[in-house]
Amino acid sequence: RRMVAVVDIWAASARTYLLPEYARTLTRDSIPDLAVQIAATDQAAVRATLDFGSWFRGWASDLSEWHLRKLVASVLSQLSINLAPFASAINDPAVIEAALARNVALVRSVSDETRAKIADAIFRGQQAGTSTADVTREISAVLGQSRDRAKRIATDQTAKLGATLDQQRQEAMGFTHFKWWHSRKLHPREYHVARDGKVYPWRGNDLNGDLPGI
Repeated sequence: RRMVAVVDIWAASARTYLLPEYARTLTRDSIPDLAVQIAATDQAAVRATLDFGSWFRGWASDLSEWHLRKLVASVLSQLSINLAPFASAINDPAVIEAALARNVALVRSVSDETRAKIADAIFRGQQAGTSTADVTREISAVLGQSRDRAKRIATDQTAKLGATLDQQRQEAMGFTHFKWWHSRKLHPREYHVARDGKVYPWRGNDLNGDLPGI
């Protein structure tokens, strides 16, 4: 939902101003008005990106704390060792900051791509005299693609943050290797099944960044 919010800003602008104004450009020249509104929408998207960054830091911190509690509880139940007093030593805030920077950049890229495609549809359509209905369909398709991309990013980045926390904390505790277990899903990836039960080093493996949990 947070990832898609920036796309919703473009959708609202297209619905309430850009497309109605485009319809008027077919009978009069108002390209500067459209350019100004696109720029204004872009500024609103930038503010939404900053809001996303503030939200993400809090959300990721909460996820990190939950993740740490699960790890401490697991070690306590399996090995009867209480890691709670050492939690700060196995919790690296830099992981959250790196994830924050990456996700803010991804949200911004979704907005930039959406803006570019909407602007292209509008100005190309105006030059060609394309009907409002056709431009509306094109922009609707752009918005749909942007929403799908935002959702894919959200799913992917959530998994990657969890996997990165796994690696960072296990390495902090002295674990240099991990054993791969595939998900047992109905349609697992073949190369995940092929790795099942094998042991890999956290560093220097040949998995090309395909960490457990992703």
